[in-house]
Amino acid sequence: GVCCHLIIYFTKQFWLIMLGFVLYGFGIGMGYYPILKTTWKYFPEKKGFLTGLILCVFGLCPFAFTSISDAVINPDGIGMGKDGFYPDDVSENMKTFALIMAITMGACGVLSQILMFPIDNIISTDNKKLDEQEES
Repeated sequence: GVCCHLIIYFTKQFWLIMLGFVLYGFGIGMGYYPILKTTWKYFPEKKGFLTGLILCVFGLCPFAFTSISDAVINPDGIGMGKDGFYPDDVSENMKTFALIMAITMGACGVLSQILMFPIDNIISTDNKKLDEQEES
């Protein structure tokens, strides 16, 4: 996601911007399964509920981000010109929004890596606590 937003930010070629959007959509689609798989591993007894919750949040995010992106990219609600393009200030706002999203996604990725720990450590720690409780 970060690379796709940076492609959009640094280029002026239409096909590269479209490539950035396609790669971004592909990456988001590929992001579903690891999140679901990890959730199923941590909460095996609640797979159905959590799958529904995750897919619901994925579905609601575009609803919220559409309003946010519209407010940042085209705050004055300027329409397209006769040539089918938006004015230059709207295009510059798009680049700014892409940079903001790249920084935000990069920060979320770094934070998630810092907070991530293997489930095996949790299970072995919980098993040790259970063993200690049984012994006493």
